[in-house]
Amino acid sequence: MMDRFDFDTILFPFNWVCWHQGNFGARVLKKANEKGLGILALKSLAKRKWKEGEERKWNKTWYSPVDTFEEASLALRFTLSNSITAAVCPSHAELLWWACDAADRFTPLSGKEAAEIAEKAAGLDPIFPQD
Repeated sequence: MMDRFDFDTILFPFNWVCWHQGNFGARVLKKANEKGLGILALKSLAKRKWKEGEERKWNKTWYSPVDTFEEASLALRFTLSNSITAAVCPSHAELLWWACDAADRFTPLSGKEAAEIAEKAAGLDPIFPQD
């Protein structure tokens, strides 16, 4: 679509688990950067698919989001460290506050933290797998 139409921005789910476990997002990010587009990310705080019959702490999301502020901060920092213009937050107020607090303290991921988040993603079921 980016080759066919003259967009100013894109809205796409740039997410740490999908990136590392689902092979989802890198090609879109590269193309958007080549085109000089503004990049709006959603699902940055998503963690994995809900498991069958799992009790849902977060009832407004169709996926299981991050579990702690520390994880939210790392997830949002992953997204924003990838030349993203802005990230859209999930609908729960607590997740919004976590995202705002993480954004206020934003620093790009270090190499060590990038390796840590890739390791944390291992074994998780991405919400958008790509083969």
